[in-house]
Amino acid sequence: MKRALFLLLLLSTSLANGQIRRDMTEEEAERKRKFQQAVILPFKLTRDHNASNGELTMLQIRPLYTITTERHNIINRPVIPLLNLRGEVGGRPDLPGNTAGESSDGLGDISYTFAVERHTMRPVSLAIGGTLVMPTASSDLLGTGKWSAGPALMLIGARGNFSMLTQARQIWSFAGDDARGDVSNLVIEPIINYKLKPQWYLFTDPIISANWEAASESRWVVPVGGGGGHMFQFWGQWMDVKLEAYYNAVRPDNGPEWTASFTYTLLFKRPEK
Repeated sequence: MKRALFLLLLLSTSLANGQIRRDMTEEEAERKRKFQQAVILPFKLTRDHNASNGELTMLQIRPLYTITTERHNIINRPVIPLLNLRGEVGGRPDLPGNTAGESSDGLGDISYTFAVERHTMRPVSLAIGGTLVMPTASSDLLGTGKWSAGPALMLIGARGNFSMLTQARQIWSFAGDDARGDVSNLVIEPIINYKLKPQWYLFTDPIISANWEAASESRWVVPVGGGGGHMFQFWGQWMDVKLEAYYNAVRPDNGPEWTASFTYTLLFKRPEK
């Protein structure tokens, strides 16, 4: 637990100290303003490959919505997972119950993350908030059986052709099924985009995780990879599609070797007040 708190503190300090001390260009300010005014509705389909004892297919509904006040932006992100689990897939602290290699389909644990960002003309800004994970799984195999919560950080920025939204959170269980194991895990998700031609981009979006309740040799998952995406308009509706693949350079023995994802996103502009 102390190690997890230290990592989050180190991350927040380094991000705050690493802010670029200059004002944004007009283009960068416009890109950041558009992000703050957007309602984003992604549907992310992920497939784990080459786990030793099982397979996992997961659809995540991951809306992102920003509420703007006079001085602050409040960034909101719930995540609703739908899972198809066949056998044992390690390296996922949100799926600790499947040690017997059984199979299950259904809803996983729903999470909600918020972060508060102060209005700034800096190209990089830090938002601080929290995460709540609810034991909504339709099967013991698909969730932790615990209520969990903890601090969350988001880093938002744009410079030149680059833009980013990096998220980090640490959660601990505080209530739930006494027969289930405790929860303590860290997730860091750095999303970095590089703009190519209009509406085309390259990106990386690895999900780095540490399960502090696992043995040291089974604790970390560190993916390496990326993908490409395209934004377009169809019948007046803006949308985005992207493909990505990652090799899990660090993983438990029973964890997947590769992970591939396809994301379809609907982009909405928030109504003006």
